[in-house]
Amino acid sequence: MNPERKDRPHNPGIGNNSVGPGLDLEFKADANLPAPEPALYETAYVTSHKGNCRAGCFSSDGQLIATGSVDASIKILDVDRMLAKSAPDEMDPSRGEQQGHPVIRTLYDHMEEVTCLEFHPKEPILVSGSKDNTVKMFDISKASVKKAFKTITEAEPLKCMSFHPIL
Repeated sequence: MNPERKDRPHNPGIGNNSVGPGLDLEFKADANLPAPEPALYETAYVTSHKGNCRAGCFSSDGQLIATGSVDASIKILDVDRMLAKSAPDEMDPSRGEQQGHPVIRTLYDHMEEVTCLEFHPKEPILVSGSKDNTVKMFDISKASVKKAFKTITEAEPLKCMSFHPIL
């Protein structure tokens, strides 16, 4: 037999939490608070991609930056050269000819937008993912390399990836 509703014990909710009245979606605040000031950003360097830059990462030693674009290219930049180019007044003359163009290599092996990039933490390998459903591995220790040494085809476009920290 089912006990009558009045005979059932009171259930205050799960644990010590009680179920509230719900969320009022039509609530309007009385105070008209101003929005916070937008953050100020300064452009340090423009990578010279032909399209918008959609992915970027630093090498584990902080010396290189890789950027990926909607134009399907990957640019590898030298951080010291990039900083020197963005602040010419602060250049150290003792560094001599080391200042040059920050882009040290451009890789063209994807067919569509590059969506994610990752440097291997210990080896000179850059891995990229793209909307063309591929993962590409580049050996960046060789200056003449423009194409991947390994390609993995996926079922869907890649959005992110990461190396296992021990590998």
